[in-house]
Amino acid sequence: MTWKIKPPVRGITSPAIYRNPIVDSYQGNPFIEALPPILSEEEAIALMRYRPHYQDSYSTLPSHLRLHHTMDILRYVQPLRRYRELERVLSRLIRAGYISRNPAEPGFYQNVNDCVDDFMQELKAKLQYELKTEPKATITGTAILGISGVGKTTAIERILLLYPQVIQHRKYKNQIITVDQVVWLKLDCPHNGSTKALCIKFFEEIDAVLGTSYLRSYVKPSDTEETLVESMARLALLHGLGVLVIDELQHLSVANSGGAERMMNFFVGLSNKIGLPLVLIGTPQSSKVLTKEFQETRRTSGHGSNNWDRMVQDDEWQYFLEGLWPYQYTKHKVPLTQKFSDVMYDQTQGIADLVIKLFILSQIRAIESNQEKITPAIIRSAAKDGFELARPVLNVLRNNNSNYEDFPDIFIDIKPYYQSAVNKAEERLTDDENPKNCCDAVYLEIASWLMDGGISYDSAFLAAKEAVKHLGSDSPILMLRKLAISYLPDTSLESSHQSAKESSKKTGSKKNSSNTKKLESKLLAIDNSSSANDVFNQLHSNELIISEGI
Repeated sequence: MTWKIKPPVRGITSPAIYRNPIVDSYQGNPFIEALPPILSEEEAIALMRYRPHYQDSYSTLPSHLRLHHTMDILRYVQPLRRYRELERVLSRLIRAGYISRNPAEPGFYQNVNDCVDDFMQELKAKLQYELKTEPKATITGTAILGISGVGKTTAIERILLLYPQVIQHRKYKNQIITVDQVVWLKLDCPHNGSTKALCIKFFEEIDAVLGTSYLRSYVKPSDTEETLVESMARLALLHGLGVLVIDELQHLSVANSGGAERMMNFFVGLSNKIGLPLVLIGTPQSSKVLTKEFQETRRTSGHGSNNWDRMVQDDEWQYFLEGLWPYQYTKHKVPLTQKFSDVMYDQTQGIADLVIKLFILSQIRAIESNQEKITPAIIRSAAKDGFELARPVLNVLRNNNSNYEDFPDIFIDIKPYYQSAVNKAEERLTDDENPKNCCDAVYLEIASWLMDGGISYDSAFLAAKEAVKHLGSDSPILMLRKLAISYLPDTSLESSHQSAKESSKKTGSKKNSSNTKKLESKLLAIDNSSSANDVFNQLHSNELIISEGI
C-alpha cells in the first residue's frame, strides 16, 4: 500500500491577551481567557472559507502559465453545515477541558503530578475505564468517521487555525504565570499502530511549536513505551494542551496484535484521567477499533452527526459547486448548468476532494487538447483516466451501498497529470518564449505581478524580460518590479516616454538624467506589498517622465 504523506499543520504563537469569556464557568482561568472570542456562525464561516486569488485576465495567459494556476484550486474551501457543527464542538471541548486545569489556582503543579500518577496506575493495571460519578470520568472528546475525501481533515485543520497554536503566559492579574500553553496539536496515527511511535511524534511536534528539546531529553534507546506515555501525559498537562487531534485512525486496523487495544486504552486514559479532550478522525474502518467508550460518546455526545458522508445532490451540493465554478482558466468560460452539475456528481459521487480534482483535471485536458473550454465529454474523459483507482468505490456509491467499512483509502494524486501537461506546453514554446530560458520563476513572478495590475500579457512579459535582462535574476524582486514598470510600453505611459525622448534631444543628457533620477527616487519609495495597479496609478498621479536611460 502507498501511504500519502501530509505536511504537519502549524499555527501561530501569540502572547496572552486576556478577555472576558462571558460564560461564568470560564471566568478566572487564564487558559480560557486567553483564547479568541467565541465565534458566531457567520464569523466562523467567513474565517473558515478560503477562496484562491483569481482574475478574469488569467484566461488570456499562455497555456503553460494557466496550467500552473489550475493548482490554486486545490486550496479552495467552502464550509458546509457540518464544518460549522464541528467548529461548535471544538469550541466547547477546548474550553470545557480547561475548567479542571487552571494554572492560576494553588496546587496546579501538584495536581499535574497526581493526575499523571493516577493515569499511569490505571494504565499499568489495564483496567476498564467505566463512567464514574465525578465529571472528569466522562470521555471529553469525539470521533469523526467518513470515507476519504469528504473533508474531515480539511475541516478540522481550518477550525484549529482559528486558534493560536501557542499562547505565551507571563503575568495574569498580578500573578506571575510562566507557561507556554499549547492550545492544539494534530498528529497522524502511526502506520504500525505503535503507542511508542505516537509518543515520539508528540515530542517532535511539541519541540517544533515551542522550540524546546523534549525529544532529546525524554526519548532514550532504553526507554519503554510506559516511560514515554507517562512523559507525554505530563507534558500535555504542564503545557495546557487544549485538544489533541489524532487523524488517520484507520491505521490501527492493521496494527500488530494487541496494538490497537493498547492505543485505545491510552486515548481513553488521557481523556478520563487527565481531562484532555481528544478528537479521533478516520475512515469507516476505524469503527472496528473504537472502544465502547468512544462508540458511546459518538451516540450520546449531542455534538451533531459524527458520521461524515459524501454530499447528496441538493442545495448544499449546488452551494459547493457554485463557489468552485468561477475558477476557470480556459480561454472560454462556461456557465454552471444542470447538465454540468449532473455529470460532476455522477463522476465524483459528491466526494469533495474528487470534485475539486476533477474540476482541475478537466481544465488541464481542455487546455492540453486546445479545446479551451470544459464540456461534459471532457469531464467524463478526465474522470476515466484520472480516477481509475477510485472507480471501484465510485461504482459502489452509485449503487447506493452505505456499507463503507471495507472501503479502501481513496487518494488521487493529480500531480503527474498536471506535470505532464505543463511539460508538453513548455515544449511547444520557442526558445525565446520558454520561461526556463528567461530565468523562469523570477521572470514569471514579475510578469504575473504586472498582469495582476491590469497590464496586458505582451506588455507585461516584455517589461519583465527587459528588467531581468538589465539587472539579473538574482537581484531583489522589489527592484526588478520597479524597473519593469519603466519598460511598460502602455499607451498611458507612451506619451511620457515620447516626451522624454524629445526633451532629451532638446535639453541634453543633463535633463534626461534628472528625469531618470526623479523616476528612480519615486520607484524606491513604493512599498514592497503594493500591487502593480497601485504602482501604475502612483506613477501617473505624479506625472513622472519615463526615460530611456533607466
